[in-house]
Amino acid sequence: MKKQNEQTEVIKIRLGSTVKSQLQKLADANERTLAGQIRLALGQWIENQEGRAGIAGYPGTANNSRKPK
Repeated sequence: MKKQNEQTEVIKIRLGSTVKSQLQKLADANERTLAGQIRLALGQWIENQEGRAGIAGYPGTANNSRKPK
């Protein structure tokens, strides 16, 4: 997740109303802000993807079978 002294940046995204509502319900249930819930979800997704990095042909890995542009 966030490292000590790491600067934050503002980004804007569009979400469907259903996804936003689901994220807000999770945030409320866990006493987080919506932004905090989104940061948590993205951080967990990134960790999951990094854990899959050893899978041959997985996009974003050294074993990626796609040609660079």
